[in-house]
Amino acid sequence: MKTLALYRQDALEKTYPNDAARLLEAIDSFARRRGAKTLEVGSICRELQDAPDNACAKALKKAAQAETNAPLDALVLIGDENILPMWTVNILQAWAVGGRGRGRVVHTDAFYGGLSGGALPDTPVSRVMGNADAVVRQLNGGQARGLEAAVLCSEDTRIHLETQRFLEELSQNGHRVDAIGRMKEAGGQERLDQYDLIIHFGHGSARSISNRWGEDFASSKGLPALPRRPIAIVDGCATTPPGSPLLRAFLNNGCRAYIGSGATVYGMTPARYTNQLVMHFLDAYKENPDWHIARLLLAARAQYARVNCLEKPLAELEKVGRVSADGEMDIHLATFLGWGSYGAPFARLGKGEARPAFKKLPLVTEARVLKAPGGHVETAFQQESPTQQPILFLRADWPAEASSGLVVRVSQNGKVLHELHGGTEIVYQHLKDICVGGYDDGEIYRAYWLLPLESAAESQQLRVELTFSEGEAAVLTESAVELWPEWEVVEPPSD
Repeated sequence: MKTLALYRQDALEKTYPNDAARLLEAIDSFARRRGAKTLEVGSICRELQDAPDNACAKALKKAAQAETNAPLDALVLIGDENILPMWTVNILQAWAVGGRGRGRVVHTDAFYGGLSGGALPDTPVSRVMGNADAVVRQLNGGQARGLEAAVLCSEDTRIHLETQRFLEELSQNGHRVDAIGRMKEAGGQERLDQYDLIIHFGHGSARSISNRWGEDFASSKGLPALPRRPIAIVDGCATTPPGSPLLRAFLNNGCRAYIGSGATVYGMTPARYTNQLVMHFLDAYKENPDWHIARLLLAARAQYARVNCLEKPLAELEKVGRVSADGEMDIHLATFLGWGSYGAPFARLGKGEARPAFKKLPLVTEARVLKAPGGHVETAFQQESPTQQPILFLRADWPAEASSGLVVRVSQNGKVLHELHGGTEIVYQHLKDICVGGYDDGEIYRAYWLLPLESAAESQQLRVELTFSEGEAAVLTESAVELWPEWEVVEPPSD
């Protein structure tokens, strides 16, 4: 057995009185097709459904563990949170302990995935839910019909780390990607019916997703039918809390699978918090493009937990339902737990012949190690067309303690284009038209930067200098000069 599905027959019969028999047949068909085992858990839920402290969820997990003592390909929860409960935990900041603050309440399915007994999930968890047709459709599976993808984001993709990275990895796997910043000028929500993959970066709620100006990309009331059965990956605040109309609209209208967060998403800093989780997700996708999306999310979580030392507080949260968190730990825990996978358990992103969206010229052919007090790397490049926009992608590691005093200077043909000095300029994005971010990984800071260069017809000399006080810095082979074709920049709405 590699897959286990939990369901509650009496609740399915009550929730879907006219379709229960069809749903039970779909569950049986799923089990036969996947070689899965099904576990009817109605007796557990009836006994513990009103018990406090996640007692029912803990008992369901224990029942699943009784069926296996090893990780599975998938653990499938059939039904929404009213049928099979989510875990509810309270993450308190240290100052709030003792009743002086409510803390951060998070609902999650993540703990169900720890089947081998450790504090961290080891099994991908997917929740099958929606109306009866949606549940049957998700259990019947099916993969992408095409390779048409939309990235819904009002930022300039060329200098927005996460959407650029999605664009790159998707195009390398054959997707044709549209970057859409304002749906009102692109034909409205009905345009979403053209896509096999929908990715969103922006504002979110349980009822809508929108751009930086508050204009909706999609809403629960206006969402069109989605006949191409897309996957949706939504990086916006709290689109999947219990009872979310938006999640149900996506699944009911044809979405094959949906990844999103039920918690507040801290996503304004490149490669930090939620955006760090996105980096780990895309790292897993790059290495394993055939994995289903719930497994990619599991791999991203594992890396995020390792980097941010989450194992101990997660174990406490699972055990007692609350934890006191110092510093940024409350954000890291909410980020880890808030994300979930909904819909078809084995949904995969489509795959085809690579069609790169832009050209990459390596900055270094092998990692270049620079010793304190610093050094530089140089390269030459030439545009293929005067309409191309060159952008420097700098991927570097340096001692975390050196960030506050680090200086990076980027020169093109002897002219200094960018000079950044430590502190918030290094760690946080708040400078116009550049993307500067990263995260601490133990004693190392992992930097991800996008810096525009000047467009010119003749050959160009590029010099990148790093000055720092201690240790070693490494300019990594992912670093490159990117040559972008003409690009339509999204204009803000007029007053």
